[in-house]
Amino acid sequence: MRKVSRSLSGTEAAKHFASRALGCLRNFASVFNIEVAGVNVGVDPTPEPGLAESGDIQHDLPDLFGQIGRAAQAANKGWVLLIDEVQYLSQKDLSGLIVALHRMSQDGLPIVFVGAGLPQVARLAGDAKSYAERLFSYPAVGALDKEAASKAIEKPINDQKATISQEALTTVFDMTKGYPLFLQELALLLLEQRAGPADQRERCPSILHGNDQIPGRRLLPRPSGSSDQGRGPIRHVDGGPRQRPLSRL
Repeated sequence: MRKVSRSLSGTEAAKHFASRALGCLRNFASVFNIEVAGVNVGVDPTPEPGLAESGDIQHDLPDLFGQIGRAAQAANKGWVLLIDEVQYLSQKDLSGLIVALHRMSQDGLPIVFVGAGLPQVARLAGDAKSYAERLFSYPAVGALDKEAASKAIEKPINDQKATISQEALTTVFDMTKGYPLFLQELALLLLEQRAGPADQRERCPSILHGNDQIPGRRLLPRPSGSSDQGRGPIRHVDGGPRQRPLSRL
């Protein structure tokens, strides 16, 4: 939030609100004693009297968001707040976040929240504030279909001027059932093996068969009816000279 506020302060029309946002953030950090990696968060500007200093996050967070939102509005910009693993927020903190976002929605300020977490996030949000069900949409993110999964595997490979056969893509999809974590771990392992010495490259089919080195392998769907011949296409992952390791998916 400090970075966003400082960035907005570079726009003349937003300077006043951005300065207030920084002062508000200083109050907030002081009241809640915010630390990152054991270091207290400091904000330089003079505190903003009367804003975000009550010690109640359901009052203070809307104050802080409001100043950032007004600065963004004055600059004709928007602010997107991204939070992962929302299920780990305490009910108190989640309540404060919901109240703040509700206020921003009512005030028509250009703030968008995108959160990600486990399926219980919708229930936790509803428990924290009953109107959260109406405030947010909760799209489910599950397994990818074959086309999307193939693209997720193939594009990073192609970007590095390498190739993977369609048979190999099909085999990987059949094994992982399209679950992103399994796609990432399995494809990464195979690519690392192909980038290694020749004796390692020859192990690709057996690694695909045994899942020996794949993190979370106990959760990986087991191949059904796969033969050594069917796993053979993994040998086709190939490319020319590499300047750097193939990127993670």
